[in-house]
Amino acid sequence: MAKKKTKAVRSPVERVAIHVRKVLKKNVTESKKKPYMTAYQILEQLPKRVRDTLIRNNGLGGKGAGVDNAATKVIARAARLVTDDVVYFNTSQTTFTIQGQNVIPSGDECGLFRISDTKRIRSKRVKKKTT
Repeated sequence: MAKKKTKAVRSPVERVAIHVRKVLKKNVTESKKKPYMTAYQILEQLPKRVRDTLIRNNGLGGKGAGVDNAATKVIARAARLVTDDVVYFNTSQTTFTIQGQNVIPSGDECGLFRISDTKRIRSKRVKKKTT
């Protein structure tokens, strides 16, 4: 009897993590100081197709948006798969601009992410049987 092959299926967050890693790596490459980025900044620099899909499926989020799983929250989860280098800052009186739209963060704190060294994306992959 032939053995069935299994194919790993990536979660939506893991698929986004691939793009988040590229944005964070580019950010570090372009600056000698290794600056941090917020999920809002990462979202703005994602490929247009990925960014638009995230916003369409999850909403932009921000204060008063009424969205629990906003695009920026997906980005933050993806960034945590890519790096452990995370710090937080107080978001009082902070506004971000995404696609020309001002967004006030909904939380009191906002994560700042950067890649100091390359790390494998931590996966919770589901094995899918293929024939």
